[in-house]
Formats: sequence, C-alpha cells, structure tokens
Amino acid sequence: MAKKSTKQETNKTVLHRPGAEWLTHDICEFYHDKAKEISDHSTGDPRFNALCKELKERCDITETQAINILNGYHIKEYVAFHERLQAGGAEQSGGKDDIEYLEWLAEKEERKKTSLNDYSLLDED
Repeated sequence: MAKKSTKQETNKTVLHRPGAEWLTHDICEFYHDKAKEISDHSTGDPRFNALCKELKERCDITETQAINILNGYHIKEYVAFHERLQAGGAEQSGGKDDIEYLEWLAEKEERKKTSLNDYSLLDED
C-alpha cells in the first residue's frame, strides 16, 4: 500500500506509488548528469522528454519536479521533502509547509520562464 499523507486544510493527498523508488540525491545527480549530455535542455527535445518521463515514472514525481531536477534546480528541497515523506508522511513533518513550498517553487520557476520569454534579442534595434 502506498504511503499516504493528507493535508486536511485543503483536502490534498500526497501518495507515493507502490514500486516507485524514493527520490534520492544520487538519483537526482544521475539524471542531471544525463541531461547535461543533451545539448538542448528544452522540453521540445525528445531525448529530454524521454529522460523526464523516465525520472517521473521511476520516482513518482511531478513533471515540474522532474524538469527542475534535470536542469539542476531545487534538488536539495525535493530530496528533503521525499525523505520526510518516506519517514512517515509529510503530515508528520510539517507537510502543509513542505507541499506549499514545493508548489511555490514550481510557480516561481514558471513565472521566471514566462518573464524570460518576454525578452528577445530580436526586439532590439
């Protein structure tokens, strides 16, 4: 049975799929190193997408987490969250804050990408 932690305030549930590996620093570094071998780190590259899917399925993580790990972002935070989840569920270790923090990191990264797309060298005179 999957470990389950529940955030009662927002009725969110965090599950870890049975058979999936727990995210570790070694796994993150392995995939980050493999991603560095790909010249185009965009989600449009089929090799990057395949690597992202493999990591998602291996460790039962979100696509945002997988993309960030492949690019070397927030590895320490994601591993710490999964270690606490493995140790007894996020609700036993300040899970509400952990989940909200990870959501905040994902939103921040998305805003950063969007704002960077607003600037283009082609717009310069």
